[in-house]
Amino acid sequence: MDPAAQHSAKMAGDGFAEHYYKTLQNSPKLLPRYYKDVSKITRPGLDGTMRSSTLQDMIEDLDMLSSSDFDTVEVTSLMSQESHSGGILVVADGYFTSQERPARNFTQNFFLAPQEKGYFVLTDMFKFVDFSEANDAITEGAAICVKKLPPDATITLVEDAFKQFGEIRRGGVEVRHKRSFSYGFVEFKEESAAQAAIEASPVMFDWRSVYVEKKRPDYISYWETPSSGPGIIYRSEEMSVTKDPGNN
Repeated sequence: MDPAAQHSAKMAGDGFAEHYYKTLQNSPKLLPRYYKDVSKITRPGLDGTMRSSTLQDMIEDLDMLSSSDFDTVEVTSLMSQESHSGGILVVADGYFTSQERPARNFTQNFFLAPQEKGYFVLTDMFKFVDFSEANDAITEGAAICVKKLPPDATITLVEDAFKQFGEIRRGGVEVRHKRSFSYGFVEFKEESAAQAAIEASPVMFDWRSVYVEKKRPDYISYWETPSSGPGIIYRSEEMSVTKDPGNN
């Protein structure tokens, strides 16, 4: 493939995505302008079943923020490449956030077809991705649970406290704030790093001690019972972050 053409396709695809998600965040009613009547759009239904149709039938489903009761959209990974007949394939990963419930990851694939001036979305496939599904490949022995975190604990503070033990997997920090306590998970690239953190427990964290244990599958099911009350979940980004589409 011609490197110049590939570079041009990447610039066009990345530029499209930047404008698309800015529109989704700030002016969702304008989203149909990226499509044509022949566009094929796929979205999850209320029961989770994927359904596909043309723009006329799916126009109300383009605004995934409002239809799914989220507040903001963040793009964490973006890939664009030249495809068939001068088209461009764009793959975006990211997550929606809400003050009322945990963030939710998504992946969205676009095929941009050329037109007289620029491109339009010929196909658009959107899918929510469960956090557990996205992390099936994580080595269980490389993950730890950090107990008794302070209520103001953040992703950055946890990363700073535990990177001394080894390299942390990108997207491998999670902080959970429940009604009466806070805890977190850290996923290292190497099992030896997790073991070093466990052996160093208790670990100093923001001038207080936190306790480290091996992460077990039953932690989440135990702590997410209704008696633990409502909570907020923060996750570090899975891949290198692009500019926030909503703040440009």
